[in-house]
Amino acid sequence: MKYKQTNVTSKNGINYLRSVVEASSCLFHKIEQENDLGIDCIIEFTKDEKPMHKSIAGQIKSGEYYYDPQNNQCKIPVDSHHEYWTKYPLPVYGFVFVPHLEKAYFVNIKSYLENNKNNTTIKFDCLRSNTIDLNSFKKIFIPSILGDIPTLSFEEATSFFESSKPQESYLGAKILFRRYKNNYLTWDKLIAYLENTEIEIFNLNVIYFISHIPWHPDIFHYGEYQNEEVRNYAKEKIKNLNIEVVLKLLRLINLDEGIVRGSIGQSIEAILSNINKIEIYLTEIINNRNIELATKEVASTVLAYYQGMASIETIKKLVSESEIAAEIIAFLKEYKSYDLYQ
Repeated sequence: MKYKQTNVTSKNGINYLRSVVEASSCLFHKIEQENDLGIDCIIEFTKDEKPMHKSIAGQIKSGEYYYDPQNNQCKIPVDSHHEYWTKYPLPVYGFVFVPHLEKAYFVNIKSYLENNKNNTTIKFDCLRSNTIDLNSFKKIFIPSILGDIPTLSFEEATSFFESSKPQESYLGAKILFRRYKNNYLTWDKLIAYLENTEIEIFNLNVIYFISHIPWHPDIFHYGEYQNEEVRNYAKEKIKNLNIEVVLKLLRLINLDEGIVRGSIGQSIEAILSNINKIEIYLTEIINNRNIELATKEVASTVLAYYQGMASIETIKKLVSESEIAAEIIAFLKEYKSYDLYQ
């Protein structure tokens, strides 16, 4: 009788994850193979030696078969588990242990399947943000499950933020903002990102984070409170943004959504409102024949909000090519102001 190598490999993955979980003072409950319908374990989380009443289910894969070194990706076959995973009462995570790397990587299976309903294989990148080892499990995975801020150092968070990988960059930005908002360097980095990053790869969450400096009524506070000196420092940096950044911000507004309460447009408008010479910049953009009409229409909307009736002289130059400009002017003439948030 032979004991299959696949069984050994499978046990290696289970044992690896168990060792990380238990070394982190959490509880690992293995589901025996004869009872396995697509879930290999249940993980219970603790904090400061107290149960957090939070558990997740895990599907564990182990071995080089589940790792694509060329694309640095892991894969988990869905097989017949789609309905079982999506309807399971706990959050379901997939873990792939890669023996030669001596690491595992995770994916939120339920979220993946919600966004990729027809995929027969779950494929996901192997990143620092979804690594499972003792360090990242404690610093990133546990806080993410418990709704806490990951406990990366400022230097680690900065390294993530400056990554070319969108998931890593977002996590780094989130940690810088939530955990280090009272560090002057955080605002240097976030605003430098706004100034220097191309629209095609821009992380819109950075806009939301920066908009906490000028603030708007629909911002929900989370994390430590903002030190007023640091806030004023960041405000000064926003005040000095140039017309190129204004143009970028206008182009980042979703034209279908526009500028309404709770939208990214509202956060962008909050930033625009704090820029020195913003009305001059908007006027120059509207008058520039080399700028696309859609962006000039957005600029007209913002200018009408800021200047009211005084904006008509500038906006009327677009009427011959823009129905939106004509509508803005008609609205101004009837109501004498243009409120974006009524």
